[in-house]
Amino acid sequence: MDVSSELGLFVLWSESRFAQDRVLADIQEHFHVRRVYEVFWTPDHITANFARFYRGRAQPPYRAAFEEQKGRGPFLLVTVADEAPHYAERPTLKGLRVVNARFFDAKMRHREWIGGKMRVHATDSVEEARRDLSLLLGRDAEHYLEEHPGDWDGRFRVLRRDLVGANGWVSRAQLREILGATVNYVALSGTKGEEPLVLLTDDYHELVRIANAWPCLGQLPRWGGEFHTAVARKEIPFEIRFVGDDYLDPGWARSILERRVVNPGGFCRPAEADARDFAAYHAFAHRSGGSKPTKQEVDALLERYGAEYTRPRDPMVHYDFRAVGAPSPLIHRAEAALKRTLWQARHRLHRPLSATWWRIREPLRRRVGWLRHMRAPLDTLRAG
Repeated sequence: MDVSSELGLFVLWSESRFAQDRVLADIQEHFHVRRVYEVFWTPDHITANFARFYRGRAQPPYRAAFEEQKGRGPFLLVTVADEAPHYAERPTLKGLRVVNARFFDAKMRHREWIGGKMRVHATDSVEEARRDLSLLLGRDAEHYLEEHPGDWDGRFRVLRRDLVGANGWVSRAQLREILGATVNYVALSGTKGEEPLVLLTDDYHELVRIANAWPCLGQLPRWGGEFHTAVARKEIPFEIRFVGDDYLDPGWARSILERRVVNPGGFCRPAEADARDFAAYHAFAHRSGGSKPTKQEVDALLERYGAEYTRPRDPMVHYDFRAVGAPSPLIHRAEAALKRTLWQARHRLHRPLSATWWRIREPLRRRVGWLRHMRAPLDTLRAG
């Protein structure tokens, strides 16, 4: 295999398969086809699969728009090698982006053949191919082309499987592998099991989607929080924190992500100094008791990073106002306790109202177009 070869994926959703012979012939003309899979999704998981794959809502109820456009039937997944990748700017839904122009142009050509509908999907970067292959096949994109060196033999390989993690995770190792291939994250603590697992990311909703995580509050909290996911048929609790939620100073959080250590077979972890300093800051600012470093020590470590004390926006996180030197700490503690109570009440109220809204909205959306832009009744309310 040429080391310059680039893995790419084409997906012909069921509503585009009337043109599959022409599309497959064109793909073969321009790329080296390795495998063609005919994929059947479980009917009960189709809506959720589309939402996770296309970065839709991060929790149910999911919109049915994707399946209405692309179809609920079996689709074709085509894996290819591009031995002459060419990157150039192309107009996308996110504006002008530098993409693999050969994949992108082929996708647009195929969509034109089926009437301009977005019923053909194609990856346009190495990162997207890694994400899509991980979700669709649960496979490692780094070695896929090496493992499948020959050209396609003309046979459809039938697969009956949903997106990876749709029915929970087989093991923590599988979860770690998929997260590592799809999300920029770092495990701040809990990798050895002695503390709760805390994941920091710069893409909160994507981490929720990929992990197939369920918020403990019932509704997706705006500022991160406690989640659980099924691993080996057991509920595993963990926390999700993200850059901008003030769990940590945003600049320091970004630096921790940039310096993260990719650990083959394990969770991505912070660099040694970041892990040590986070543990000290966390013990000092986020815990109400136990052994703590001195304020002078924490002040010094924050100064090294050009960081500041930040009060987490998630009301469920304890913040030691007295330790950090906040004025009127007793008043702040009382206000924080009230905020936690209101936050929990808001989510208990929001969940049934939101579910009702989406059940009503989906059928009406097909008839009244402007409803697709309306938000759920409480989405505009802010807790504190």
